Amino acid sequence: MKVIFLDIDGVLNTSQTFKRRYYEYKKSGNYSLEIDDFRIQLLEFLVKETSAKIVLSSTWRRFFEKVNNII
Repeated sequence: MKVIFLDIDGVLNTSQTFKRRYYEYKKSGNYSLEIDDFRIQLLEFLVKETSAKIVLSSTWRRFFEKVNNII
């Protein structure tokens, strides 16, 4: 079985993602858990090409519910 141990920050988020979050928070007061869409597409491609399973090795795992025994 192929497994991808995935962290979110620094992998699916970039410094640009954090800057967008900060400026949006300053404007609206709303904090979002935004993930970089382009990097999600790359991850999706990698998973489809390799049939790998994802193990979320990030504190972000606390924000997601168990779905299809993936997380």
